[in-house]
Amino acid sequence: MQVKWYHSASPTTGGEIDTSNLVGSLVEEGSQAAPTGDVAETLTSELDGGADTVFYRKIHAKNHEATEIRDPRLFFSMLSYPGQLSFARASDSDTSADNWTMPYGYEDEDFLSPNAIEDAVPLFADTSDLDAGDSAAIWLRFTIPDGMASDPSATGRINLKGNVA
Repeated sequence: MQVKWYHSASPTTGGEIDTSNLVGSLVEEGSQAAPTGDVAETLTSELDGGADTVFYRKIHAKNHEATEIRDPRLFFSMLSYPGQLSFARASDSDTSADNWTMPYGYEDEDFLSPNAIEDAVPLFADTSDLDAGDSAAIWLRFTIPDGMASDPSATGRINLKGNVA
């Protein structure tokens, strides 16, 4: 599967795909592809009783296959802190005021946390395929509970599974 993950044109507000700004290299394992590399900078929560730290980042998956990827589905794996990473399906033009503000038109219920392959959810709400050359956007939400110290070595994978036509 030849899918690459890219940042948005604006790292703080989202927007269109920026194909010159790769999120990380691609690791391919059978029918699953997962990016490696940094998606967001190190985050810390307030250690003196402040609120949870919530951070948003929009990324895009682009299909570099010559054919469509049928039934593309996303799930997380190997998370250092399960429950702290979630995603919402997005459109290319979706934006946010900044990294700290929920994207316009979204609610908490839009963010999903499938943490195993058996819980994988469709990349598109209408269960579309990811056509050759097309891309799909997602909003990532990182939540660090109040009082938790930063952990620069925390890791996790965003996995895309599907069938190459």
